[in-house]
Amino acid sequence: MNVKGKMEVSRRRIYNKHLQPARPLRRLNIDPEPQRNVEIETYACSHTEDKPINNIGVDQLYEIIHLHSQSHQKPKKERISYSREFLIKLASSPIAKRRPDFLPEHPVVLEKPRDHDGSRLYV
Repeated sequence: MNVKGKMEVSRRRIYNKHLQPARPLRRLNIDPEPQRNVEIETYACSHTEDKPINNIGVDQLYEIIHLHSQSHQKPKKERISYSREFLIKLASSPIAKRRPDFLPEHPVVLEKPRDHDGSRLYV
């Protein structure tokens, strides 16, 4: 059987399969006019007149949020940055060449610092 024959057989199988109907949508049965309880509405309305309504505008809301975010922010520490030349001078100073006292006596720690000759390091 050649490739064309296989394609015809697979097409026939697809066309002969019975399609399942789509599932019906699940809809909530909602009454168009909900039943109202008049007693509760009159009770709620009578109590709202006693207390003034506090309306907050959008501008006031943004101001409150801004003040809240400012009070919780930690002060940012500025990052200290040094120039390349300053760091090179610092590395060549005599105190930088001295071995620190807290380092253990270990063969990896050199007694004398190396010279900063880049060509000698890679030879």
